[in-house]
Amino acid sequence: MKKPTKAVAALLAANPDAKPRQPACTGNGDWIYWHAPSGETIPVGVAIHLAGITYRQIITADEASAAAGTIWGDTIAWQLGKLLAATSAAISANQPLPAGISAEPIPIVNGDNPGTILDTLWQHGVAQSILLKKKPPNVKAERSIAASNTREAEPAEPAQNTPGQAAQEQAPAKPGASHRKN
Repeated sequence: MKKPTKAVAALLAANPDAKPRQPACTGNGDWIYWHAPSGETIPVGVAIHLAGITYRQIITADEASAAAGTIWGDTIAWQLGKLLAATSAAISANQPLPAGISAEPIPIVNGDNPGTILDTLWQHGVAQSILLKKKPPNVKAERSIAASNTREAEPAEPAQNTPGQAAQEQAPAKPGASHRKN
């Protein structure tokens, strides 16, 4: 099977007069930003306007609460949740955005359907927000912290091995090893 890029190149070479396909939907949109207490503007959503209909995708309070609570505290996280709900309602009713939320226009958006347009914009904008970025936990650091906090990890007495004791102690048998005498 040919790679898609080679197949497309072969088709274009076979039909040089072909016009590029026009997207099914064309319109404009807005990036939705929250003005954080630290003074930053953080992307929290996107809205697009196609043929007189407004489509929106805004992060939920649950998605934002963990990061906002860690950075700014639980009170700000709660307020952000209420603000996001008010923003969603304002966009649906074609009302002005609430205080603390702003919009930056996107001059042109196009694609095959509203869902794919929103998904593309979301991945290239809002998904990069600090409210949605998830860092994988550092498992090695967590294990070392957990091990240092348990009593079992602390030795009762320092080990005192002498060369004579080490020779007298028998090493445990390995699984699968045969215990036959020659």
